[in-house]
Amino acid sequence: MRYQNATKKSDIELPQLPSKNMAMPLSYKKLVIKIGSNVLAKENGLPNLDRMSLLIDEIASIKKEGKQVVVVTSGAVAAGKSLVKVSGKYDVVSARQLLASVGQVQL
Repeated sequence: MRYQNATKKSDIELPQLPSKNMAMPLSYKKLVIKIGSNVLAKENGLPNLDRMSLLIDEIASIKKEGKQVVVVTSGAVAAGKSLVKVSGKYDVVSARQLLASVGQVQL
């Protein structure tokens, strides 16, 4: 199941990290996780805080295994929509830039 359909932690299918007990364990030290705005936002464009919480829990468990995690996201515009109402006087590009700059801080 993809993340955007997840409503609880058990709904999220994550790739399995190599176990220390595997015959040929991989020695990843750093993981880059790309999370798109469709994963972070509800259908109405506002942030899905429940889903974000689930992702944070999963990332925290990876970090507890001693892995370095870099999160890359394109969800800043969606996050900004929950904080700022953009008036109609802005063109589309300016409005998205405003929402992204405010939303990035929240992420």
